[in-house]
Amino acid sequence: MGECNSNRDHNVRGGTVVNARFMFSILVLFLLVGISNAALDWDITEDTTIDSGSYGIVTIDYETPASGSVVSITGGDIEILKSYESSIVEVYAGTTIGNVWATDVSTVNIYGGTINSVSSDRASVVNLHYLTPHGWDVYTGISSTGTLNIYGYGFEWTYNTTSADFSGYWLNGDPITFHFRDYQQNDLNRINIVPEPASIVLLGLSFLAIRKGTTS
Repeated sequence: MGECNSNRDHNVRGGTVVNARFMFSILVLFLLVGISNAALDWDITEDTTIDSGSYGIVTIDYETPASGSVVSITGGDIEILKSYESSIVEVYAGTTIGNVWATDVSTVNIYGGTINSVSSDRASVVNLHYLTPHGWDVYTGISSTGTLNIYGYGFEWTYNTTSADFSGYWLNGDPITFHFRDYQQNDLNRINIVPEPASIVLLGLSFLAIRKGTTS
């Protein structure tokens, strides 16, 4: 009887050890998976192309004024993109960015992608040529010296107490519908509407037609 109990105790202890090792292995596996999937921060100081990957904060030319890095982003998922000094950033379709923050004298050219918010301060410039989706619910932070240029035509503004709605068309004819949340008047003063070249030509032809009609 004592021997039977001893075997039973041994089996229980052995099973406990096996279970503990199994749980430890599962825990290690989860930790490794979490580490492999964690968004990485990246400090860029040279010409670079980003075409995939998941990143936390991507900084470009931070405290490196002589670099003037040119960064092309054609894919990937970035939580925060910060451009410094005289860097130039080009963002294309297939990219997802939470916040674009341009500062110093940097330039960010956006030709596509999904972006949640845009900020521009100091003497930086953000050129917005195209976005997906076309309905953009965005927070903008444009300082008194920053600039946001939106390229397209047929633009109209509707102002509310704490927001502003903006509609028009991209250069390729796709519709734009923007909702600027928590805007300041300062923001709107620094947002420039840049008509496409064809619109400029049409305006010029209209002016010539009017002038010809008045002189005939």
